[in-house]
This record gives sequence, structure tokens and C-alpha cells, in this order.
Amino acid sequence: MDYRIYLTFNNEQEVIELPVLPEKIEIRRDGSNKTYDLLNTGEINVIRGLRLPELAIESYFPTDGIHVTSEALFEPVYYVGKILKWAGTCRPIRLTMTGAIELSWPVSIESFTYSESGGAVGEISYRLELKKYIFYGPATVTDVNGNMEAKKARETSFTVPETVTLRQNEDTFWIIAKKYLGSGNKAAALARLNNMSAGTVLFAGQTIRLR
Repeated sequence: MDYRIYLTFNNEQEVIELPVLPEKIEIRRDGSNKTYDLLNTGEINVIRGLRLPELAIESYFPTDGIHVTSEALFEPVYYVGKILKWAGTCRPIRLTMTGAIELSWPVSIESFTYSESGGAVGEISYRLELKKYIFYGPATVTDVNGNMEAKKARETSFTVPETVTLRQNEDTFWIIAKKYLGSGNKAAALARLNNMSAGTVLFAGQTIRLR
């Protein structure tokens, strides 16, 4: 199974693929329950559901390609610079994972810790803590044939183009299907449309039919 992790920014205008996969991914959802002490009753627990999911990624940015699983490898400072730049914008990024756990979440960068160890000169170890982000904003109300309808501010009228010319890191049908068709599960059908197999590795500059 193809297991990859991507971080993207600004509607996938900037993309990095983590070069070395972490040993494990742990997703945590804490409760938001509240406890109170009531006179003559004692402690009670008010159930209020789960908070937004959080996850932490621990790995390293290498200086060589020995354990690298990504298609491209850059200098460790390149990855660090990108993440720090994105964190500084105070805007969410997108986390995309393929493999046993498939997800594509907008996330906020909660913490980014990195260090250089003495054993491997130039290699940077890091811990990246992320939290799922929910877009919010005011809704606009419009009159549709006499009926008032609310429309979320972030809704778009995106139309799927006939074809797309691939950019760097758009190298699997899962990524293309997720980005342009809204679901990675459409990867196999998209591959058949282009007379290829779903596992075909794509390259920048290649033209892919979307419909």
C-alpha cells in the first residue's frame, strides 16, 4: 500500500512531501466534558462531546536518500523554512495522508520543534503538532424564487476542467482525484479514463484527463 504524507499551503500552491515517514501516527481526540460539585449531590460530569482531533508527527529531515520514501528530496533547512513560513502566516495548511489511514484535513500548526543531533551532521529531527481546522465565517442570504436561502461564505462554484497539466508533487492518481474531483477514492476510475493503472507514477508537465 502506497503510504505518503503531504503538507500543502495556499490551496496546494506550495507542497512538501515528508521524506521519511514516521514510525507511527497517533490521532488524539480529547473530551470537552465538565465536572461540577453540587451541594448534597457531589461531583457530576456534564458530557459535551469531543474536541477537534490533534495529531503529532515525529521524524527527521535527512541529508541522504537511504530511508527516503518521497519522490523528491531537498535539504533539511528547506523543509524547516517552509513550515516556519506557513506557521508565520497564521493560516491553516492541509495535511494529506495516503495508506491505511486516508485523510485530507485543513489543520493549524500548533507546535513545531526541531533540532540537529551530533550523530548525523546536517540532519534535522522534528516534532510537528497539528490540529484539525474548521473554516468558519458569516453566511449570506439570497432570495431564490421567493425563498430565502443561506449560503456559506466559503462555498465556491468550482468547475472540473477537461484536463489538467500536473505540477511538482502531483504524482499519483490519488492526489489528482482528491484535489480536482473531491475524493481520492476516484483514483482508479480516473486512471482508467487515462488508460493507465492506479499505481502509475505521474510526472510534472504531464496532461491528465479529468472527465
